[in-house]
Amino acid sequence: MIEIDIPMDLMTVKADGVGQGCMTRSRYSIHEGALLVAGRPGAWSWVRAKAVDGRHVTFSLVSEAEAAKGTRVATDVIRAEWPWPRVKWLRVEEHTLVQADQGTFMWVDHVQFTLDSTLDDGALLSALVSSSLYAHGYAWPYAHGAEVDFDGRPVHGPWLAETLTAEMFTTVAAGDARRTVDTWLDDEMIEPPQSVRTHARVARLLARTLDSGTVYRLDVPEGEEHRSNWVSVGATGFHEFVVIDREQEAMHLVVASDD
Repeated sequence: MIEIDIPMDLMTVKADGVGQGCMTRSRYSIHEGALLVAGRPGAWSWVRAKAVDGRHVTFSLVSEAEAAKGTRVATDVIRAEWPWPRVKWLRVEEHTLVQADQGTFMWVDHVQFTLDSTLDDGALLSALVSSSLYAHGYAWPYAHGAEVDFDGRPVHGPWLAETLTAEMFTTVAAGDARRTVDTWLDDEMIEPPQSVRTHARVARLLARTLDSGTVYRLDVPEGEEHRSNWVSVGATGFHEFVVIDREQEAMHLVVASDD
């Protein structure tokens, strides 16, 4: 199967290039014959809507040559060109999602990426935030990035991804990062505090990520100019850490928030 991620839901397409998906956001209007660009792990493809039946859409993969013959974007769906260069060495190796207690809508999300050992920390952080893999709104489980808002602009959490830079990451002690997450888990908005079971599962995740290298915390300056137009996460806060582990040649992205 080929997984194709477009800003509705994760589409699955068979090897013969035909698959089906279900629209989950009424704002998007897809018509039969519409041509869309869709990102997938390590590559991208053009897909054409073959049939639309209510909320269900059947897609077919098309070649670049065929896509060049017509309009490349279906109205109100996605931009035709990804705005950043692709980072060839960067790929997802692991994804872990720890859900907090039922009813809290809180979670800790972890993605492990590869890294290029020839680059310094600043260059690695720049490569990460400029990658399509970093564009994730966190309103649902990680789907290999390339997520955009209603206007087709890449997002990361509650912000426009293009406003986030490597310079916004500052080094922090692993213990301080752990205390930030522990305190957030028992935020005053949540009654009662998270269970011992939730704390234990989060602690196990943090032990194998925060303690494995240099920890950086994302500090975004205050200002609505950073907000996307479909903010749906962060009611209890949005805490992000990137850990650069040179021994294992891995980067860990840890985000604690809610949806």
